[in-house]
Amino acid sequence: MRLLRAPAFVCLLAAAAPLFTTNAMAQSGTAVDEASTRYKKGIELYGEGDYRAALIEFKRAYELAPNPAVLYNMGQVYFQLQDYVGALSALEQYVSEGGKTVPAARRAEVQKDIEKLRSRIAKVEIAVNATDAEVSIDDVLVGRTPLAKPVLVSAGRRKITVSKPGLAPVSKVVEVAGADSIRVSLELNEPSGSNPTPTPAPPVGGEPSTTPTPATPNDSATPPSGGAKVDTESSSASTIGWVLTAGLAAGAATCGILALGASGDLQTLRDEAGSTRDELDDAQSKTQTLALVTDVLGAAAVVAGGVSLYLTLSSPSTSDASDAAPKEGATLRVRPTGSGLLFDGTF
Repeated sequence: MRLLRAPAFVCLLAAAAPLFTTNAMAQSGTAVDEASTRYKKGIELYGEGDYRAALIEFKRAYELAPNPAVLYNMGQVYFQLQDYVGALSALEQYVSEGGKTVPAARRAEVQKDIEKLRSRIAKVEIAVNATDAEVSIDDVLVGRTPLAKPVLVSAGRRKITVSKPGLAPVSKVVEVAGADSIRVSLELNEPSGSNPTPTPAPPVGGEPSTTPTPATPNDSATPPSGGAKVDTESSSASTIGWVLTAGLAAGAATCGILALGASGDLQTLRDEAGSTRDELDDAQSKTQTLALVTDVLGAAAVVAGGVSLYLTLSSPSTSDASDAAPKEGATLRVRPTGSGLLFDGTF
């Protein structure tokens, strides 16, 4: 179905000014002028494909100076937005308000469009277990429960949402075909975890009891045996530190062995009379690289070892955890020197 009829739609633009002034005699001149301006703007936005903005301009023009021609254009825009319910409502209102001013040929065409639109619309009866709850379809409010009659929806996937203050909202997605008539039930419930604490019933006689209830001991109020907790985080950190130190040290040792081998190969090439400059340069570069990696890994192993030692000494042991807390103010300092790294600190 091709609802949009471009010639008729554009012709309405040419008659925009008299269109509003003729049928809006009771309106102020300012309102009529604004309605005409917005009507033209809606035509322009429609031509650019911005249908939602065009619909807003047409609605505003109709509010300022009601005219059936605007309803006809709104019906075309609703159709482009695939809002068949909105298109049907606008065209039915156009025929009703236009009355005898609508040409017979136009009325016949619109009536055919109305019949086709009805075949693309379904009826949904919505049942909710609460009154005065808001019902929305595709995030558009359609009413409050109980709804007096089924809601008309366009064919396709529709999201039905019900909400009420104090209750958890609920949504359901349904698929409806044209001319369907279905029933959808939704149930609102109390939000989870919001049940109030029950109040104890007073004793027989209506007077509250003045006898204090003895407290029941529970596990959460009982202190742990031994009165102390071992610092497992520090222990885990020190263990990881020692493992990392061992890995770095092993890497440094491996690279050192490779560096010694490369150094020996370099010396052999230097002693041979037939060695080329490229071979000597490659051997020397390999030796220097391995030596540098060895130094870096060694330094990293030393730093990791120092940190691991600090964590080991500063974490409380299980034997004395109940007697004393870890000492505060423990520090570890690492300072570079001309021949390596210097560690000093207090524990």
